[in-house]
Order: sequence, then structure tokens, then C-alpha cells
Amino acid sequence: MENTFTSTTDMADAIIPIVKKFEKHVVTEPWNTKEIVKDIECPILFISSEKDEMIPQWMMDDLFASSTKAKFKMMHKIKDGDHNGGWEVNQKSYFSAINKFIEQLK
Repeated sequence: MENTFTSTTDMADAIIPIVKKFEKHVVTEPWNTKEIVKDIECPILFISSEKDEMIPQWMMDDLFASSTKAKFKMMHKIKDGDHNGGWEVNQKSYFSAINKFIEQLK
């Protein structure tokens, strides 16, 4: 899971706070990833770009904390990564984290 929001309503609140007043009329699909991740039991790798200009950092931290049923979970943070190019910042670290996660599954 990479640079993912907790829900569309949380994103609306983060981007345009005034929307909260009209949220129930504007957001037709809450796409509540936080609720979904709570029930995932398989291993999950979280990759989070700390300079993501779209998804607030706290959302990935919240998703990680909410994934309580996962058999194994790992968070990899990309210090200078943005939303779409985090993997480009430090490719060695990025792919090393994926390999480490895979190795943990064996």
C-alpha cells in the first residue's frame, strides 16, 4: 500500500476544510480505507513518502496503526519522496524495502 488515504471524507477535509459542512451531500462514496484495512489479515507493506503533496503523512501512519489483524506489517518511509515519485528518490532503499518484506514472508 503506497501513499494511500484513510477515506475520501478525510481527504476532502484535508484539502478543502469547508467541505465538511456539506460532506454528506458531496461525498457519495466514502471509500473508507481505514475501515477496510482493519479486516485485512494478509501481510501488508506500507510505503509512505514523507513529502507527499497530496496525501497527508498522518493518513499512512493511521492506516498502519489500524491494520491490527495483519499477520505481518512493515512501514517504509521515503524521507524526500513525493506522491508519485517516491521510488525515484532512493531506488535502492525503495526496492530493498520490498525485498525485505518479501523475505519476511518466507
